[in-house]
Amino acid sequence: MKKVISLLLLLALVFSFTGCHIINSGKVNKEKEIEITYNTFSEWGGGEYQIVDGELYCRKENSLGLLGEDIFAYYDDWTKTNINANNIIHLEVYSGILLYLTNDGRVYVLGKAEEMAGWCNAKNDTTKNITTPVLLFEDCKTASLGVRFALFLKNDNTLWFVGESYYGQSTVGTETISKPIKIAENILFAQAFVGTSAWIDSENNLYLCGNNSYGQIGNGTMGKGIPMLYRDAVEEPFCALTDCVAFSVEQVKNGITVVRAENSIGEK
Repeated sequence: MKKVISLLLLLALVFSFTGCHIINSGKVNKEKEIEITYNTFSEWGGGEYQIVDGELYCRKENSLGLLGEDIFAYYDDWTKTNINANNIIHLEVYSGILLYLTNDGRVYVLGKAEEMAGWCNAKNDTTKNITTPVLLFEDCKTASLGVRFALFLKNDNTLWFVGESYYGQSTVGTETISKPIKIAENILFAQAFVGTSAWIDSENNLYLCGNNSYGQIGNGTMGKGIPMLYRDAVEEPFCALTDCVAFSVEQVKNGITVVRAENSIGEK
């Protein structure tokens, strides 16, 4: 029995999985240890970003100020930014924010201050880009971006949230959480995507909460494809799959993002 919880970013329902790339993924073995796949490439808004030999490069559209500029720029070729990426193990770019995780568990962000909704540094001028990385969290094993929010999984397996939570993606419906709050314990892997949060707990249950306008929570209901506050908000984490040993969030063609999950006997 196949179980795919999907989020359609376009109104068209198009199932074309050619050329998809994994945003992030996690797999649990029998000893409850997590095998995490980290990114060294990410793209958003027409721009592409990758780490090569300890350097961060960008190509095509770049509106995040990664070369020190605070204006939109375009580069035909891969261009080295001013970010030292020697210790970066994971990179995500989304909704005007670049987030990265270092090998010592530190999470940094930079990019459009207005997209951080005050949770990066309330003193920043929100009309400008943050071009110098800001330390957001420490002691993390994973970190992930949604639209104007972020999830952090600490080494003690507690899950933390910061940013906007209009749809209850923090398990609470509220405007902005400016300082990280703990939202769950005993978590093995977590991933943010658009306006939704997902995680596997130590009992191998896959939970989702947040925006459900396209049925992406997996609870059998859905909205009309255009997110409506409150009507499409799911604050109470819903268990979409038990005996879950792996899941990944993937970007596919035509603006579609899907969550793929797998149970212990290989059903997907």
